[in-house]
Amino acid sequence: VFNARIDEDYARVNYDVEPGQYVCFAVTDDGPGMTPEVAEQAFDPFFTTKDTGRGSGLGLSMAYGYAKQSGGHIKIYTEIDKGTTVKLYLPRSHRIAAVQARHSERQGSEILQGLSVLIVDNDDAIRETVTALFVSLGCVAVSVGTADEALSLIDAGNTFDLQVLDVVLGRDKSGPDCAITVRNVLPDISTVFMSGYTENAIIHGGHLDAGVILVQKPFTRDAMLSACVRAIGQSS
Repeated sequence: VFNARIDEDYARVNYDVEPGQYVCFAVTDDGPGMTPEVAEQAFDPFFTTKDTGRGSGLGLSMAYGYAKQSGGHIKIYTEIDKGTTVKLYLPRSHRIAAVQARHSERQGSEILQGLSVLIVDNDDAIRETVTALFVSLGCVAVSVGTADEALSLIDAGNTFDLQVLDVVLGRDKSGPDCAITVRNVLPDISTVFMSGYTENAIIHGGHLDAGVILVQKPFTRDAMLSACVRAIGQSS
């Protein structure tokens, strides 16, 4: 039993199946195998090569019917004197993955709830979106557009548990420089960076050190939540 992906090329040849993610159940024997003629009729109801009274000829036809009713696929691979493998493909259910994702988000929300978050990004729309995200997670979020504004808040005695900064802040001090200055005052603060550039470009360009936590723009709620949980885990 294993997860399998049926691609467009396979589906084009096997017209009765849709491309997508499946769970495959494979059964193999080391018997005499089937001739092409027998394999072609193997799914026909009541077809059997066994002696009268020793087989109903319904086993594979029932498996075929179950596969079709389930939106799946069944395939025979056989070779004379080598044996036969029957593979039954059933569409994967993403229900468990969805439940796990909801459970993970709930745990992440519990970790972030009540934390104070400093958001630094010179893009007004992104800043508003990120602020709303953290507020929805039960955080106290403060957002500013420049590094100077962020450092003014720190100089005024404000404390934060988490800082989320864009890597490139226009002509102002960079996100990493701002983060270092904040961390000098608040050594226990957790840090997450945001950027529209790829991680490789950011690191190879000398903007960030390898190993920092970076969220690629545009990002999903889950991606930001996961990054923040990892950052908090690193700081604890």
